[in-house]
Amino acid sequence: MLHVKLSVVFFLALSVVSVGAQDFHQRIRAALENRDYAAASAELQNLQRADKKVFEVNNYDYLLARVAQRRGDFAAAMANYEAVVKRNSVLREYALWHLSQVARASGNLMLERVYLSELLTTAPSSLLIPAAQARMARSNFESKDFDAAIRQLSAAGEPLAAITDSRSKTVAAIVPAGEPSRENQVLIGQSYLQSGKTNEAREVFTKLLTNLPNPAQPDDFALIAAKSLDEMDSEKGAFGKTAPRLADLEHFKRAKIYQFNRDFADARLHFIAIVERYPQSPNLAESLYQIGRGYTQENNFNEAIKWFERVVAEFPEDAYARDGLSQAANAYARVNKPKEALTRYQRFIEKYAGEENSERAYLNIIDILRDTGEDTDAVKWAQKTREAFKGGLPEALAVFAQARVHIAKNDWQSALNDLNELQTFPDLGGTRVAGATNKAEVSFLKGYALEQLQRFSEAIDVYLSIPDGRAEYYGWRATERLRA
Repeated sequence: MLHVKLSVVFFLALSVVSVGAQDFHQRIRAALENRDYAAASAELQNLQRADKKVFEVNNYDYLLARVAQRRGDFAAAMANYEAVVKRNSVLREYALWHLSQVARASGNLMLERVYLSELLTTAPSSLLIPAAQARMARSNFESKDFDAAIRQLSAAGEPLAAITDSRSKTVAAIVPAGEPSRENQVLIGQSYLQSGKTNEAREVFTKLLTNLPNPAQPDDFALIAAKSLDEMDSEKGAFGKTAPRLADLEHFKRAKIYQFNRDFADARLHFIAIVERYPQSPNLAESLYQIGRGYTQENNFNEAIKWFERVVAEFPEDAYARDGLSQAANAYARVNKPKEALTRYQRFIEKYAGEENSERAYLNIIDILRDTGEDTDAVKWAQKTREAFKGGLPEALAVFAQARVHIAKNDWQSALNDLNELQTFPDLGGTRVAGATNKAEVSFLKGYALEQLQRFSEAIDVYLSIPDGRAEYYGWRATERLRA
């Protein structure tokens, strides 16, 4: 990307090239196209010595500065950027911006602000102004000048969309009046907090939690706000260990923000606070469930089981008891307790048969029975699944599960029967459904079953019927079988 930018700078800067400078021009261009920045730098310096007027008129010093910055020669970069600024070049504002970046990279935030201030003052209509204003505020924040940071961040609204689209013909007001962006609000809140203005900080962070762009998907700024409020509300030494004492709904609000952003440990502190401090809370059942879900996401299935079981036992008629029972069964299967898993899946079927996604319990039972070597019972459950979901996708999944049982037993004739039947189903699930299949896989397995039955002519015909190509995995597998 930088190579492209340097090339653009080269062509845009070029306006007048004397006949004697043409050779330099061609060599510089070739070096940039080959990304040979050392050679480009040498040629630029040679041109500067040979014809200083052409060098300056064509803004080659700006290009030399960019090349030097690319090579890490920051002293040379700053010297050439300064030259561009001093003679008031058309590229002056860009030179100031890069000077501020070099100063920042060296850790000199004060010098960075000097250059940014000059840019803001001398080029108020520049497209660099939004970035310069944002960086000025952050530079003050990083320098712990929080009052200045608050003033600058409060004055900056959201950048206009037109600014982010360089192809647009429209150049509107650079930073419109209006509310600061959520990112700026976070920095304002942190500035207030760092400067000891806790009431103002609390107001900003609370607003970030209340005014979510999408309440169902709290963003990173809401997460920072929740964590900042927790730190403010916690007793000394308790932050991150126990939840502060809050109202039930406030605990729940912060917990959901943490949970969505996969900060399960901090979410758990608030959910547990609801369980322990508010036994009559309307959010108690969900809190128990979410604690278990957090442990599941951390692959701590033994702990997850305890909380899912509590949901089922304490709130048997709650909507979360349904998911808790299913999740408990899955967790038992993950910790190698198949009997407990089967018991809960069967209880799920008895209580929630016919409800949405109830087929997963049937299919999971088949998988557990197959994995534990109970092949006969696995086939029986496949038949039960077919009867319960006749004509639907779950029936196709049950037939496929049954085929896998027969393949594992080397019962190739039964497997072939299943695979032939699968080819009659209009929908096999594909990649959108767990445990599903597709026509190419079914055809490959059919060819393999025929091969094992030594019906080679039929197997070859099936293998040849499977499309081959770059994205055709089973076509490749079929080709390999044909070669064998």
